[in-house]
Amino acid sequence: MEIIDICTLETLLSAVQIRNKTLNLFTTIGSEDIQLCSINLDDNELKVNEELLITEVNDKRSRLLSDSNSRMVNALMRSALLKPNLNKFRLQISQWDDVIFGLDTNIFYTCTITSSILDDLLKIPSGDFIDTPDWMTFVFSKVGMGEIENRAGHSHNPTNRRQCLRAIQEIMMINRSKDLEGISLLLTGSIPPEIDYSTSTTNTVRDSTIREQFRSFLKTIDFHKGSYFLTQDFNSAVLAEAEGLKSLYIQKPNLPEQAIDFHTSDKVNVSEVLYELAVSFQPLILKMDGLELEFFSEWSGKNLNSWENWMMGIKWRKDDIKLNEEIQKLKKQEINQKICAG
Repeated sequence: MEIIDICTLETLLSAVQIRNKTLNLFTTIGSEDIQLCSINLDDNELKVNEELLITEVNDKRSRLLSDSNSRMVNALMRSALLKPNLNKFRLQISQWDDVIFGLDTNIFYTCTITSSILDDLLKIPSGDFIDTPDWMTFVFSKVGMGEIENRAGHSHNPTNRRQCLRAIQEIMMINRSKDLEGISLLLTGSIPPEIDYSTSTTNTVRDSTIREQFRSFLKTIDFHKGSYFLTQDFNSAVLAEAEGLKSLYIQKPNLPEQAIDFHTSDKVNVSEVLYELAVSFQPLILKMDGLELEFFSEWSGKNLNSWENWMMGIKWRKDDIKLNEEIQKLKKQEINQKICAG
């Protein structure tokens, strides 16, 4: 297996051998390769496999497809191809100069901050002017952080483990992005001794503690106007309101039946989509005439530095079009090295 970064992957996808072709993406479920989607590099469109648009779960296969549907939604949300509808929150948010968002743990599993919140709610455009807010503080409970770290290191479910490692990558990316003017991420509270991450019986306690620690943070700084609790869990949103917090329930979108256009107002690189799909599905298999590749987001020996630098594993199962040979030549070119370094 070869280790590459996301820039090298983008170089691979722009090679003349596959430019303007259709990439068919699969994953292995049981012993069967199930198609996830196809990406048309000529039209810059992604089309989800109709099998994943499942509405009834009545047997083992449909359960597996339903699980793949959920993982597909998470991947496309992280890559910003699928976005929750935040328009209904804009009027509320735009009235404040300064906003504090308390974050539920699930917000990080779909990277909603970098893929949606910052684009849609920070410096909201209104005609020829820029409305507020111009300053956002994100507050995350140490209980939630402990949950992510525990699942990343100890979960027996490989998908959950990769998803949590990707969540840590999101946190590192926000913290190191000094160019994000007016943005800060703070941890608050402590982990009570009664919290046991090894069992699901304390889930309700953890959820309640996360909300309580956000309330305590607001009391400490005496800030209430323009403060909101963000969650993708409807029950947690309702309970937050009952406890005196203003909550914003961010509902996940459904997989679309129609093709998704990459050339939206927020342009998305194909390499980003493959990266996020590889987090949700391992292995991620790319098939086209004369070429078969496997992509991996996790392997033995991978560390947080590799996550921070967007590294991926790649296996060349079939390469009749000599793409690997071409990529190795491109990687040695000085101009390509400078592009990837940038």
